[in-house]
Amino acid sequence: MRKVPITNFEQYFTQELVATWSWDLVNDEYFYGLGFEILFGYSQDFLAKNKVAITTLICVDDIERVLQNLEHTFKQCRSTWKINYHFYKANGEYALVKNSAYILYNQQKEVIKLFGTIKEISV
Repeated sequence: MRKVPITNFEQYFTQELVATWSWDLVNDEYFYGLGFEILFGYSQDFLAKNKVAITTLICVDDIERVLQNLEHTFKQCRSTWKINYHFYKANGEYALVKNSAYILYNQQKEVIKLFGTIKEISV
């Protein structure tokens, strides 16, 4: 275990946190864990009530690259996906994040669900 000075505890804790998420493509449903509030300022209630898709929070400069990469991953039937991009925070700032996901397919090789984590790496 890495020793962290007590004065850096809050920064260390933030760096180790991840925001969990899932996307059910069959039912078009999203789940966002508590990390979205802690790291990015979005309450679970806000995200659920507004049916916010994770893609709407990706920086406009990155969105095309991210979606093309995800589509390529689907076409290759890969079970994992990782990408870095800028993510829009509730306070108006952008954070550089690493998004990692597991992808589930049905027997027809259609994507049915993704489970993932987003970690801020710009801290």
